[in-house]
Amino acid sequence: MRKYANSLPPRVQLCVLVAICAYTPRIEFTLVAGAVAVSATCGDRHVNGLENCDDGNRFNDDGCSAVCSLETGYMCDSSVRQHDRVNEIGNIVKWTRDNSSTSNVATTNPLTLTVLATKESCARDNICRHEIWQADLWAALYNIGEHNATNVNTIIPPRGYYCSRFCKETFPAPPGYEFKTGCYPTPKPRCVRGWTDCDSNAYCLDTQSGSGYTCRCDANFFVSCASGTKCDRSGIELIFNLTVAGRDTPQNDMRHSVTNARDVLIQHLFFLGYIKSTVSTPSLIVEGVLDYPVELINAATSQGEALWRIILRIPRDHANTTKFETAGLFNEHAILSALFESREIAVQEAYRCSQHRQRACSHDIDCVGERVDDGKCIRVPDVSVRFLSAGGSTSPLSVTATGFGSSVMSVDYDVSYAAFRVRIRLSHTLSVVCACVVICVCG
Repeated sequence: MRKYANSLPPRVQLCVLVAICAYTPRIEFTLVAGAVAVSATCGDRHVNGLENCDDGNRFNDDGCSAVCSLETGYMCDSSVRQHDRVNEIGNIVKWTRDNSSTSNVATTNPLTLTVLATKESCARDNICRHEIWQADLWAALYNIGEHNATNVNTIIPPRGYYCSRFCKETFPAPPGYEFKTGCYPTPKPRCVRGWTDCDSNAYCLDTQSGSGYTCRCDANFFVSCASGTKCDRSGIELIFNLTVAGRDTPQNDMRHSVTNARDVLIQHLFFLGYIKSTVSTPSLIVEGVLDYPVELINAATSQGEALWRIILRIPRDHANTTKFETAGLFNEHAILSALFESREIAVQEAYRCSQHRQRACSHDIDCVGERVDDGKCIRVPDVSVRFLSAGGSTSPLSVTATGFGSSVMSVDYDVSYAAFRVRIRLSHTLSVVCACVVICVCG
């Protein structure tokens, strides 16, 4: 019988050799500390020996390399690296409270970040991407040494690289800011979250700096408190049409003059008691027309003047409604024009019916009522006074009448009936017939 040199058949020997070739040896490190030797195996999720991380595998590009060292861009949670040594292994940090104070309540003593002598090392769950914390950039936003927005008396960490979640999870952001994902504070969107005192009829805008927000009443409502904190649904709207002389005067100069004229008019309305000085101010009236600036209507009238429009909107509670209803001041063209120091500015004239000052006319016949002779077409200032409710706007109501030379004489809204009263003149041959049509508004 033939004997084999190593007592194994060739086939069996081949299998053994294959098994030996397929075996991968473990990567081990040995750290000698005095007389004690500690063995470390990369990939076992335990940080030992020369390892500074161990994520349970030996792959690269996942934060911890195949030889268990932290890769570029990664560090260990609860540690810090110098701001100018981002690629060097840092030290473990710990929040501590100084209890040496004489305060009776230890929790009021400030928290400080202590840098320990222990070098950073971490297992899988504590490996994170690092991010710069620029303490010098954000320190001014904190009330250092005082209770901040979260009522935690904390001294902010020094400048350096930390885990991207370290800032969000371990100390508060500056007042009005928040840490969303890293160490860069971002402004809190207070308007979106409803953390404002804006009126429900106002819109809110967060400032770009993140230091606050601004409120402004919707254009259809009336400003009754500054900065959009109260917007009334009803009020009085005045429309003044002014003429400005001077063909060669630049438009911007005209706009400046008309704006000054508006301020003079507001002051006079306060002086005469049309606007209550006990509840309102000129600045509040100006805020109420931010969406209604002075407007050029016609650059050249037939007399070579420019026609401009001024709009004022006064909350009902801020106005003396009796004075506005009688409209004594707004019927005197000479008195109104005399308010303005500049001779180049005058109140535009208009022709209205004597018994209904909101009705425009050109002849006495346009002012007929139940009797033919009960109205006259007179010269008055081109001023309109409107009582609006439910956030009414200045958009005019477009109503026309057709057939037999008919025309609309006036359109008025009757609050008591919640309807429009439309007066129509029906002209046919030599007869004139007046009719009143009530149009109800259904909500």
